[in-house]
Order: sequence, then structure tokens, then C-alpha cells
Amino acid sequence: MSQGFLEPAMRGPEAAERQIDAFIARQHDKRVKEERGLSVSQDAATAREELWKASVSRYQEERRLQARLEWHRYHNDQAERHRHTLEELIAHHEEQARKLLEESEPKGD
Repeated sequence: MSQGFLEPAMRGPEAAERQIDAFIARQHDKRVKEERGLSVSQDAATAREELWKASVSRYQEERRLQARLEWHRYHNDQAERHRHTLEELIAHHEEQARKLLEESEPKGD
């Protein structure tokens, strides 16, 4: 009678122990999978962020280059406008000086 009583009691704690071990193993496996997934997600997010930063840097460099080219064109055009204006101004003053010189010369009658 005692053996019949003890046998289920012995199987009960052993079965409970196996169930606990299985539960712990499942939880461990689940946690490891989540950590791996999180790690992959973080790696992917980090990679995306690095690609985004590189894209922003390229865009900004292109904008800086474009701005430099526009300023270059502006200054060249401005120099040409000044050159044209100054040439006209020089011609005007030379003409005025010539007229004054002609007026100051005695006229030969």
C-alpha cells in the first residue's frame, strides 16, 4: 500500500520538475529569439540611419557645390556688367576731355 501511494507521488514531483524545466527552456528560447530579433532590428535601424546620414551629407554637398557655382556665375556676370559700364564711362569721359581740348584750342580763321 505504501509503495502504491509513493509511486504516484514520486511521479508527480518528477513530472512537475519536467514541466518546470520545459517552461524555463521555452522562456529562455523565446527571450533569445527576441534578443536576436531586437539586435537585428537595431542593426537594421542603425544601418538605415547611417544610409540616411550619408544621403543627407551627399545632398548638402551637392547644394554647397550648386551654391558655389551660382556665386561663381554671379561674380563673373557682375564683373562683365561692371566692365561694360566702366568702358562706357571711360569712353564718355574721354569724349568730354576731347571736346574740352578742342574748345580750348585757338581757332584758325
